This record gives sequence, C-alpha cells and structure tokens, in this order.
Amino acid sequence: MATLRDLSTINSPSGRGRDGLGVVLQSSPFLAFLETASGWEEDATVFDWLPVATALATIDARGIGGSYTPLNAAPGTRLTGQLAMHGGSVDIDISHLADARRGLRDVDAWFAKELQVRLKAFAVGYEKLLFEGTGQNNQIKGLRNIISGSDLPGHTGTTRLANAQEAVGGTAKSCDLTNANNYGKFVEYLYAQIVKVDNPLGLVMNTSLYARMWTIARKEQILGETRDLFGVPVATFNGIPMIRVLDGTITNSEPDDTDTTPKNETTSLYIMSPGERRTSLVTNSGLYWMDYDHVENKESGREKWEIRAAWKIEDPMSVLRVRNIKV
Repeated sequence: MATLRDLSTINSPSGRGRDGLGVVLQSSPFLAFLETASGWEEDATVFDWLPVATALATIDARGIGGSYTPLNAAPGTRLTGQLAMHGGSVDIDISHLADARRGLRDVDAWFAKELQVRLKAFAVGYEKLLFEGTGQNNQIKGLRNIISGSDLPGHTGTTRLANAQEAVGGTAKSCDLTNANNYGKFVEYLYAQIVKVDNPLGLVMNTSLYARMWTIARKEQILGETRDLFGVPVATFNGIPMIRVLDGTITNSEPDDTDTTPKNETTSLYIMSPGERRTSLVTNSGLYWMDYDHVENKESGREKWEIRAAWKIEDPMSVLRVRNIKV
C-alpha cells in the first residue's frame, strides 16, 4: 500500500516542499481520495507487468478416489507502461533572493503565497489530466481514454465500461436524471454495477452528478457520511464515499447513444477500488520537489516540482466506468 506522501521526494530545507505537498492534496478531491485509499504504486520510468486471469474458467468436481482436471496456466504477453511527467517551475531573481537572505523585505512570505496559488492551479489541471489526458505529446493517458469501450490491455473481451441507458431501456439515448421518474431505475441499475467491483471504495463523479446523487440518496434514505484523510466530511451512497471531483475533471459533454450525431450532454461515474496491483497510479517520484538555488552564471533561482506517473489497471475488477448519464 502506497501513498503520494510516502513516495514523494522533497528536497526542501525551507519547508515549502512539504507545504506544497499538502496544498496539492487539499486542492484535489480526487488526489485526496487516492491518498486515503493508498492508490499509488512505486515502479520504474518504464515498467511492466504480467496480466492475470480475472476468474477460473470452470469449477471442477471429483468423486472419491478421483482427481481434478488441471487447468493450464501460462503468463500472457508482458505489458509495459511509461511514466508521464507533469510539473512546473518558478524563477526568482537573485536580487530578490538577496533581499530574503538579508531580511530586507518579506520576500519569503510573498514567494510562499505565490507558490500556493500556482500549486492549486497545478492540482486542478493535473486532476483533469488523470481522467481526460490523451496519452499524446508526453501527456498522461486518462481513465476516460483507457476505459473507452476497447479491451483493457492484457484482458481480451474486458472493457469495464457500462451504459447507464440500460437502466431506462426503450428508445432512450441516455439515462436522463433530469427526470425524477428515473431515480429508482438508476439506483437499481447502479447497485447492479457496484457489485461488479471488488471492495468498492469510492464513486467518483463531477459536481452536477454529485448533487443529483445526493438528492437521490437522501430520497432513498441511503445518504450517509464519512471522513477523508484530512477529516473533511464526505457524503456516502449506501456506505460508499461519493467523491466529487473539481469542475472540468469529468465533463457533462460526453456523447450519448444518438445515432450518427450523438448529443454531447452526458457524463460518467467511476466505481473505484484503487490499490497496488489493482487500479493504481504508478510513480517513481511521488511529488518531486527542489527548492530554488542560485546556479552559477544564472541571474535567478528556480523552484520546481514534478509528478511522474501513469495509470495501471492490473486487476480489471477494481474499476468500472458507468457512462451515458444525463444530469
């Protein structure tokens, strides 16, 4: 079990790096959820793993004196992944650094506040990439593009994608939760999807769906509350935490099932059970932080930070995306 805090490399005598890690975790509800669930995993820049079967093909039986028919087990094709690097840096002129060293102005206090603002913006952008990242041009590949309807790497015939339209059926092109008549149908359907995930630890959704789910849970008398890593109250849906991500992380503009020209007006909900060798963010850095330092022949110091990570879905039973929900 690993957390971002455990895996981070903080080179920061000033203490700004440790503060920065706290800012990142507090600014991203999804990263805070992964921290609570120990959803990180340590591995190399280029990492690999062998996929395992999700279930036995048959359940055998034997009579007295008999034996079981052995199943042949052989490793499949080794899969590889590569960490994507995302971060930022800030330069500060050596003249301002001299002011700080000599106590002439409160440059240190100003710079700490400046970094907090930039780190909050980084956390917002990084959380969005964890779902929407394309995997192109050095960008991390996000969950929406991994769980897209194609087979998961190493698991032929396994997509881990469910269509919420099935909750209402008929000619509907989505599960329309703007219609209160569909609430009960959606709850029944969602229960059927939740049991398809081993030990679900969170239902991850955007603000619009979170508000609707809160209303539905209260109406169905299954609304509860727990606490996250920082002691912040988190609403639960029949005991499972509802994780509300930041605006823009999971959009309301995903396509519905309309033929030819789908309407881009739906969203997705992710049922997740993060952890090592399950669904994890692989990293060899955690949050890497380096305090500014004057480099010879350079007229400024540079504070920099970086997260090197990539998604790995080793156990398909640890995640399920439910798409085509209209709110």
